[in-house]
Amino acid sequence: MKKTLSLLPVACLALLLTACGSREIPDDALEDLLGVEALFTDRLAGITSVSDITHQPGEDGDTVTATVVSDNGFTVYTDQCTALAVYDEEKQNWVLESVTSVPAAVQAKKEPDLYVVSGLMKQDTYALLGIGGGGEESVLLPAYGVESSTLDNTNPVQPMARVGLDFEGRTYGWFTFHGGATLTLDYEPVHGSWTVRDLTPDEDFDVDCVLEGRTYRSEMFEDHVGGYTSYWQDYDWTVTFGKFDWRKGALTDCERLCYDHTENVEYIHETGLDYTIRNIEKNNPFNLDNPHYDWVLYMGEDGFYEDSFVMRSTDDFTADPLYMWERTEYDRDYVLECTLVS
Repeated sequence: MKKTLSLLPVACLALLLTACGSREIPDDALEDLLGVEALFTDRLAGITSVSDITHQPGEDGDTVTATVVSDNGFTVYTDQCTALAVYDEEKQNWVLESVTSVPAAVQAKKEPDLYVVSGLMKQDTYALLGIGGGGEESVLLPAYGVESSTLDNTNPVQPMARVGLDFEGRTYGWFTFHGGATLTLDYEPVHGSWTVRDLTPDEDFDVDCVLEGRTYRSEMFEDHVGGYTSYWQDYDWTVTFGKFDWRKGALTDCERLCYDHTENVEYIHETGLDYTIRNIEKNNPFNLDNPHYDWVLYMGEDGFYEDSFVMRSTDDFTADPLYMWERTEYDRDYVLECTLVS
């Protein structure tokens, strides 16, 4: 009888502790409650596992830490979560008073493929290479090959990918591309989409222009000169192109000469000039495959394209003959045909 009586205080103490809430939330109840937390629902993710669970029962409830893995179909998340679980005596169920987390890993389930890369390689992406000074109005759009793709999930918050692009031997009109570049992409995990962070040229990247070192002479044209006594004189242009600098997007150190055949004198003679790649959105007789843009080697100022050279077609790889923009009148463009001298 004495032994039985001595056990009663211990049993009462256990019941008292249970009544005070010092108990542990069951694992399945914890997983169910975490599954409706905004932390996971905002990601459109469902919990796939809850592991490494530890409990610390106290007067305020059960403080639980756990490793939680969730998946939204595109992305696998791993979080180190801490939750305060409290038992509601009136409703006879558990509630989570608070949930905090520290991201341990965010993993993209699939690396970007050719379809994704093709959708991202637009004019503003090419501008990152710096061709034509990096402006969208002066960026060529050559073809490319996808050489490699590497998924990087080491950052616990921001997955990324690096895609190696091959430009070797690709042409765009007068221009031939060499070497490669690395496309760096950032990952948006909720919807599984990619955005461009950078497009960096490799050390061997370069662009050649068929016009380098060539000299062209234009057909003869008449110009109206004179003050009180006005008359017409015959002129032509001779232009020699220098080296193409792809970072400037320009043929550099060029020379041009306008010769007055009526007076047999040089009318204009300039050296050290740059002809810069530009594309223009306007209606003119030289529409390319892209109906909205034409490309020129630009030598105008304030929007005037006189003395610039238009690329009549992206299939014009030889640039023989060349077309020089003489003037524009009432939205109509007049050009001079130029022949290769040397």
